[in-house]
Amino acid sequence: MEKYYRTFDANRADLVNLFREESVLDFEGQQIKGKEAILAKLTSILECRHDITDFNCLRHRTPGSMLVWVCGQTWVGGRRRYKPDVPSDANTRRRLLRRNTNLEAL
Repeated sequence: MEKYYRTFDANRADLVNLFREESVLDFEGQQIKGKEAILAKLTSILECRHDITDFNCLRHRTPGSMLVWVCGQTWVGGRRRYKPDVPSDANTRRRLLRRNTNLEAL
């Protein structure tokens, strides 16, 4: 997970091979489908930095996949993004699917 967020913070375009055409990104209530649409959304977000404090991997009901819950803090435009009702403001979920020997975001 740390590598994902380091890449996200440094050059999001390098994440393109983690997504497939079947991938779906839920972002602030909006569902974005497909590899190119997800990449376009990710690269449109302001410059940011993530500090990951914890993550947990769980088996998912889909064979060969897992659910990853990531906790930490996010800085956008040099300022900490803060939501008072959320204990850790970088909480995210990712479902990963095994494809050959690699895990990809789904």
